[in-house]
Amino acid sequence: MELDVPVCCVCGSTDSRAICETRDWVHVTTTDAVSFVQCEGCAHVFQSPRVAIEYGHTLYPTNNVMLAEKSLTLLLRVKKLVQLRRIRKLLDYVPPNGTILEVGAGDGVLLTAIRDQRSDIRLIAIDILFSSTTIERLADSRIEMLETPIDALASAENIDVGMVDVVVMNQSIEHLWKPDVVLSYLARVLSKDGRIAVSTPDFDGYDRKLWNQYWGGWYAPRHLNLFTQSAIERLALNCGLCVTHKKHLVAPVIWCHSVGGYLKSRFPNGRLPKRLLKSPIVALLLFAVVDLLARSLRLRTSNIEYVLQRH
Repeated sequence: MELDVPVCCVCGSTDSRAICETRDWVHVTTTDAVSFVQCEGCAHVFQSPRVAIEYGHTLYPTNNVMLAEKSLTLLLRVKKLVQLRRIRKLLDYVPPNGTILEVGAGDGVLLTAIRDQRSDIRLIAIDILFSSTTIERLADSRIEMLETPIDALASAENIDVGMVDVVVMNQSIEHLWKPDVVLSYLARVLSKDGRIAVSTPDFDGYDRKLWNQYWGGWYAPRHLNLFTQSAIERLALNCGLCVTHKKHLVAPVIWCHSVGGYLKSRFPNGRLPKRLLKSPIVALLLFAVVDLLARSLRLRTSNIEYVLQRH
């Protein structure tokens, strides 16, 4: 399989130093070690070397249970409510018959929830691969689908300039090979008063320093870039955007992956690490409380949301 060695997407530097070597604890799509480096120019963190974009589909499991669920399980219902609550204010920026684009739509639950709220608007889902169940779910809600790496779509210019009122990037920018190219593209298709909502792991999260190579935010080999706040702000400016709002969110999935990965390294065949790596709802609730307490102490959690606008 072909690998590439990227330059920093934030400042373009070719100089970097190795900072972490970890593994795919969650899906085991590879047994090889995965390396992350930090840019010497701006301190941005990214995976290097990495799988070339044309082999990107190999990074993702074909048996993702959540994507295969036809009906909304309790976990999917909770996810739907949480995500909809986060972007409800952004719906105010969508005029009648406006457009929302979700980059990295995954199971499609968020867009179907938006459809329940707004029957008038155009909804577009983009992802590298949709399961048959997700395709059915999106089609039933009259949601358009583009099955392609967003990096490739950005080069194809498939969406009209100034057409999109809200872009949602929920835990997806860190999966991109070329986040600078993608954000520049999204800035062009964004309407004058449009918004881009980006939620992503915060590399400066307090728990990363606790878990080190087992930190769930690495999510190797699928997370290609891990951003600090300064890196996101600099990248946004480079792409004609500015950060208008930021807020730390709870990161219970990252906690499940951190604890599960650590335990799996100690007990490879244990039942508990396997259960934790599937993010059971009881564990999610427990770790959400942990992060809420940390946030009350003004600690940075490993999940942060940014709202971007054209400047």
